[in-house]
Amino acid sequence: MTKWTTGAVATLAVIVLALGLVLFGAIKARSAAARRAEQAQSDRKPLEMQPAATVVMDQPAVPTNARARSARRAKGRRYDKKIEPVKRLTDLPDGGGIVLGGESPQFPPLPVAQSDAVIIGTIVKAQAHLTESETGIYTEFAVRIEEVFKNDGLAGVTVGGMVEADREAGAMRLRDGRVVRYETGGLGGLPHAGRRYVLFLKRVNDGRDVSIYTAYELHQGRVTPLDGVTRVFDPATGQITRKAPFENVEEVTFLELLHAAVANPNRVLMPEGRDSR
Repeated sequence: MTKWTTGAVATLAVIVLALGLVLFGAIKARSAAARRAEQAQSDRKPLEMQPAATVVMDQPAVPTNARARSARRAKGRRYDKKIEPVKRLTDLPDGGGIVLGGESPQFPPLPVAQSDAVIIGTIVKAQAHLTESETGIYTEFAVRIEEVFKNDGLAGVTVGGMVEADREAGAMRLRDGRVVRYETGGLGGLPHAGRRYVLFLKRVNDGRDVSIYTAYELHQGRVTPLDGVTRVFDPATGQITRKAPFENVEEVTFLELLHAAVANPNRVLMPEGRDSR
């Protein structure tokens, strides 16, 4: 190889190396910028909500009593979904699910005026049910009533009595072992058996059923809302912050505000004293 050729190869190698370093630096800078942009976007947006149904319930047996079986089918038909294309939960693979909608419900933090009854009660039993066409799941709750704040004619809503209420959503283990979920996007969580709640109840399906409009769990003197929850990542602390109306407010304060809201449903105060409207 001649001296000229050797020099040319060396020069070319240096040029290629330089270009490689420049290209590597550009890719690295772009990658870092992309990560910063993604992080900034993540910091601004609430994190995805957890599923409403966190407890998987076994599919119940078909009632042996003809009257009970007929009533269950009738209620299941009322919760059937007519949206095309129809998707049956029983056709999904293990772990599959359907999410209906995606918008958060628009109602005040204490929807006294929008509710037919407002009570404190303990969830004695919870059971998920498939709709008649297997296109949805609703969960029924048997509630032992401790206190009644409001009742506009709901039968059986008395202190010490029981009321049955439901909410769309649920997670079910089918008889063949598959687990399927049905979520109403934007709606909050489901109550848990054995826990105590303030429940806002509303007649649905032309008054034939009672649904949980919203609810607040009462535990160890504090309040945890079922609905209106967002989870936001705080880059300064690295923590995920849960935010919702009346989150972690003292139970005594919350019940005082609830009594005031029942007395004047058009003006609901928040713990800090501002009007919620």
